[in-house]
Amino acid sequence: MSAAGGGRPDVHFIELLHAAGWKTLDFEDPRVYRRANVSYATLVRQEVRIALTSLTLLSERRGTIFLCHGSTADVTLLAVLVDPEHRRKGQASEAMESVCEAARTAQCTLWLEVSPIGKGGAPVGVLRRWYKGLGFESCGRRIMKLGCAPQAA
Repeated sequence: MSAAGGGRPDVHFIELLHAAGWKTLDFEDPRVYRRANVSYATLVRQEVRIALTSLTLLSERRGTIFLCHGSTADVTLLAVLVDPEHRRKGQASEAMESVCEAARTAQCTLWLEVSPIGKGGAPVGVLRRWYKGLGFESCGRRIMKLGCAPQAA
């Protein structure tokens, strides 16, 4: 782990993504993921963008999703975005494999809500199978996580 990360898994995770070719977009970039007038950290590699927030995890109660405070090992994946003209070419799968590998190496837990984004987004069932194939497990009706924390000896 680098000295810049100060031992924080979430910082190490971002450093690993940068080493794997991901670039962090400037908040003024129009490709940055925005929801409810909030801009989120967005990284891009080839034609795939991911939006992340650290120190958070997801919780679900009575069908409502809550973004909760987590530890430095918790990162919430808010969005995986591919423009329509670049979909169905395997770029998102390849990109997400690198994201999952970085999370495992950094010993982070990735949280996500299974939900289509925008017009033409993949249906929930397709997304759930895709994330499961990447190693995510269900934690409720709409939440999945990739549990990357080290196993107790």
